[in-house]
Amino acid sequence: LYTQLLKIVYRGLKAGDPDCLVAIGGMDSRPKLDFLRGIYEAGGTDFFDAVCLHPYPHGGPDLAWAWVDAIRDLMVQHGDAHKPIWLTEWGWNSVPEGQFGVTERDQARLVRQSILAIRQRPFIQISIYHTLNDWRTREDDPRSVIRMGLCDWWVRPKPAFYAFKAALDMPATANQLRNPGFDAEGRIEGVAKSWMNTDGKVHPDLYALDRRIKRSGRASQRITFAPGARPNLTVWQMTPLGSVYQGRLYRASVWCRTQGIKDKWGGLRLAVRFFNAKMQMLKEFRAPLDRPGSLGWHKVSVTARAPRGALRAQIVLYLHAESGTVWYDDAYFGLAE
Repeated sequence: LYTQLLKIVYRGLKAGDPDCLVAIGGMDSRPKLDFLRGIYEAGGTDFFDAVCLHPYPHGGPDLAWAWVDAIRDLMVQHGDAHKPIWLTEWGWNSVPEGQFGVTERDQARLVRQSILAIRQRPFIQISIYHTLNDWRTREDDPRSVIRMGLCDWWVRPKPAFYAFKAALDMPATANQLRNPGFDAEGRIEGVAKSWMNTDGKVHPDLYALDRRIKRSGRASQRITFAPGARPNLTVWQMTPLGSVYQGRLYRASVWCRTQGIKDKWGGLRLAVRFFNAKMQMLKEFRAPLDRPGSLGWHKVSVTARAPRGALRAQIVLYLHAESGTVWYDDAYFGLAE
């Protein structure tokens, strides 16, 4: 029935203005493809120029990127790779107990990371945040405010406003890692904020933030292989959902410095792993092993193309050696093209 209406409206609009664009939707972010598939099965392929989506989060704070990418795959399968997707609504309510509710701080973080995710997907032509400011469902009732805006009811900017503005100025190749310079201490003593270590436990003899030896900023992440320790030591970070898109080329790099590395098991390594929406690892790419011994600051990097179904990445920094120390600083993960 929708497709019958679509055909009538499409013909009428094009007759009045051949240059106008006709979009279907906007579809909400349920994990289903049946509505768009039904339009194709009903012969609607030639009667729309774009697809509108509302990828609101369902089951977590991130936007529904797996659904967006699945919609795109379906369009490509039906010969519509040339047609864009428009995100005509997306956002969060800055009241944690509300629908799509988060704190103001998390709203700002999610806005920033979502704009970076949008830029990974060149098929997204238009993106509209919902909305500029908070609004009332009943004008005369202050208690009816919906706090999804980048600004409050009085159009005073929230943190999300500044995050939105800053993200617009960021290049598509911007660093997607949090605390890439290892400058701030995290919840695990000796491990930088936003990073995790191999087992998630405190090991003061193995991990430390070193404020004396650093390439830039305030500190570096130090990993030392001590006698009796497990030979495979890592610090790692997972990028947000949607931060990668299948088929695109990404680069991971880190500056490191070594002292007394003895290579019995494997050596110093940088790896990138790609994951799907279910947190299943799809593929791992490793940089060449660093040679043993002591080296000044030098850069290790690896480029990798995201496999089909990839939605996020994990950057892993290894020390896999008989003994020695490595310092890591100025890590990067982002688009390589």
